[in-house]
Amino acid sequence: MVSTPQFQAETSARGEFVRQEYSIRDRITADGSSGFPAEAGRYHLYVSLACPWAHRSIIVRRLLGLEDVISMSVVDPIRDERGWAFRDGPGY
Repeated sequence: MVSTPQFQAETSARGEFVRQEYSIRDRITADGSSGFPAEAGRYHLYVSLACPWAHRSIIVRRLLGLEDVISMSVVDPIRDERGWAFRDGPGY
């Protein structure tokens, strides 16, 4: 049985990192003019503390004062072939 990978390859044939294409191209705005209004309960951020891009998202969420608008879950720092895992305990 041949299986199809769940995730896009993140490396080229030469071993270089290849950034995946973003699925969200617009901004979240207070007035909703972008089609994505900033309102509580509408958005949820999933992060891994092992990811530097996630750290940037966490910092921006805090600097913009969006903790009450955008809820957040921290996933297990190890991603296997099934994806990210959610665990109970400190730091998750």
